[in-house]
Amino acid sequence: VFDTVCFGDTTSFSDASSNGAGVNQSWFWDFGNGDTAVGQNVQYSFPLDQTYNVQLTVTDTNDCVARVTQDVIVFTLPTAAFTNSNLCFRSAINFTDQSVQGFNPITNWLWDFDDLGASSTLQNPQHTFTLPSTYDVSLVVTDSRSCVDTVVRSLTVNPKPIANFGIDRPFMCPGEQVCFTDSSTAAGSTGAISGWNWDFNFNAGTDATTQTPCTIYPGPGTYSVQLIVSDTNQCTDTLIQLANVYNNPSANFDWQVACVDSPMQFTDFSLEGDTAISDWLWDFGDFVQDIVQ
Repeated sequence: VFDTVCFGDTTSFSDASSNGAGVNQSWFWDFGNGDTAVGQNVQYSFPLDQTYNVQLTVTDTNDCVARVTQDVIVFTLPTAAFTNSNLCFRSAINFTDQSVQGFNPITNWLWDFDDLGASSTLQNPQHTFTLPSTYDVSLVVTDSRSCVDTVVRSLTVNPKPIANFGIDRPFMCPGEQVCFTDSSTAAGSTGAISGWNWDFNFNAGTDATTQTPCTIYPGPGTYSVQLIVSDTNQCTDTLIQLANVYNNPSANFDWQVACVDSPMQFTDFSLEGDTAISDWLWDFGDFVQDIVQ
């Protein structure tokens, strides 16, 4: 009788012979590869993952001999391996099992994230690390015959960049150019900001990828301007700010007929846009201007 045989493990062999007319008194084990052992119960580590013809020879006190041969399969171990998504602080990191089965299918996975006791038994788990730091993440895989392999990888979780930007025109009107000035900063010393992804709320996805872009809003409204910055560690951060584009006022006026050298009265009938009219500039076409209403 022998227990589960996984390559690299020590296998225990236990005598299950019964006595005949005499009492069994010696046991000789042949492991099928030239190695032997003496004793009723022995242990042995096979050097290769293959099938061995193991023979037990038992001799009793009457010098009677009995032999039994069994095929012992030394199972190939599974090979533990995994990959992971970008290692960014405050982001759920996806861990993907890439283990390869040996002789038997893998049935169990045990993850240890080295993060305050956090673990998982899912094949492909997620984990959000508590701090930007270096963690020794391990995966133990077990197959259907209890053969085990372990992989440990040292992973550095990087801090995210901090997205920020300014809008150069706090009050905008349709048709006017507005520019956005990036003021994002890299967090920590391991990654520099390397990418900018702007969405000006035109419902067309990415509108610009330069650091300081400009655009023109064709109509009034409140626009959600989104900036996603990425760094050299492939970590990202997102900021959304509102850009308010106001309706233009509608200029209009009337006048009274006057004679030459007599004053002519001009009356403003302009309509407000979204805010009150605050300035007027009259140009009378004769190189004379005025700023009263």
